[in-house]
Amino acid sequence: KLEMLSAEELLSLSRYGINVDDNGGNVDWQKEVLRTGISHNHNVSINGGQGKTSYMASVTYNKIEGIIRNTDRTRLNIRTLVSSSILKDHLDLSLGANMVYGKHEGVAMNWHGESVIDAMNYYSPLNPKYNEDGSIFRVNANPDKNYNPLSMLNEDTSANNMKRQQLTAKATLHIVKGLDWTANYSFNNNQRTNSTYYTHNSQVLPSKYNGKATRSTWLGEEHNFETFGNFSHTWNDQHKLSLMAGYSWEQTVRGDGFGVSVNNFYDDYVLWNNLTYGSNVFDGIKGVQSGVKETVRNISFYGRVNYSFDSRYILQATVRRDGSSVFGKNNQWGTFPSFSAAWNISEEKFMQNQKALSTLKFRVGYGISGNAIGFGAYSAVATFGPDLNAPFNYTDENGNTSTYYSIIATKNANPDLKWESTGMFNIGFDYGFLKDRINGTIEFYNKKTNDLIW
Repeated sequence: KLEMLSAEELLSLSRYGINVDDNGGNVDWQKEVLRTGISHNHNVSINGGQGKTSYMASVTYNKIEGIIRNTDRTRLNIRTLVSSSILKDHLDLSLGANMVYGKHEGVAMNWHGESVIDAMNYYSPLNPKYNEDGSIFRVNANPDKNYNPLSMLNEDTSANNMKRQQLTAKATLHIVKGLDWTANYSFNNNQRTNSTYYTHNSQVLPSKYNGKATRSTWLGEEHNFETFGNFSHTWNDQHKLSLMAGYSWEQTVRGDGFGVSVNNFYDDYVLWNNLTYGSNVFDGIKGVQSGVKETVRNISFYGRVNYSFDSRYILQATVRRDGSSVFGKNNQWGTFPSFSAAWNISEEKFMQNQKALSTLKFRVGYGISGNAIGFGAYSAVATFGPDLNAPFNYTDENGNTSTYYSIIATKNANPDLKWESTGMFNIGFDYGFLKDRINGTIEFYNKKTNDLIW
């Protein structure tokens, strides 16, 4: 809680010629808004197995009361996992599911003073909580960002519901000693529904609107598939070689949603649960929300080679061939190699008779990485949309007049949009003293980004 002036302290300022509006109240608004939140958590889990098969399942439920009155969050999480080894332990299989359901109930938390957290600090303690007739007190008929916190707690409500289901599957085949092949797949589906309601008595919403309800729903999903092989072998206890090659594919669907705001309700009983109860779409077409559904795909081919001799000399090389649908049609693919080498000096024979340095390693490397974060499915293509600021009327041959909006270009195409690439060279030493109880790194690097995305 913040230290705020009490009603008595605020009134005392009038002795110094400061004009103070005294409406007869004596209220600690932080006390009216805040509370001690109580939370509880419950979990039930089972696990077991037989032979090469094991299983587990758990259910977790928790409810958290917010420290602001009329706010809370509930969450239900269900998890299952089954694992097994078959074909004489040559094949490992696992299948899992994770489902989450949650709800958050809240109050007004907007900008520009339309937040109960702000109001409990700026609202004068000299304002009473209620009028004589029992209605919530307001400063005047049209307050300028000066809202009674009790009004925000009771007249402006919201509820956000979310669902997420995730399925995972994994298979690992042990082909021969040192050679494994793995495949992973996951599917993630999510849904959000957001609802808000301002009653007839809301001080945030002008009374002429007679209540306002907003509801929107949004869907999304992700598919991820990856398969890769690993080979490792050691010769003469000195030469160690490991190889890895793989492929990954992912697809993300997002922006699939819509919403609407309506007003002019007969009463406040149904809240947002029946939008047809409101007779007007709030602010016309501007009261309709629409997402832009988009599908983004990324594909990668990759490989890595590691070689080590006697734990002293280490070499590593990697290469990735990445493709993304967010870039221009002629620049969707990029190649990103890297190379590094290390010399573990502390493992050399001439270092064995000294006790000062427990670790000393020299490293050098160079690599190029790609970045596609921040772009969507329509980043490289031309897009169009309605000009909501320039409506026009059209009268047909029957004398009926309708309002339309012009379609204008919102973004030009960019067929040359391509991967951002960052190349970095680094060279350094790792050191440790007193059995690595004191350790550190000395490093120099030079990093340069080309085709910067901004």
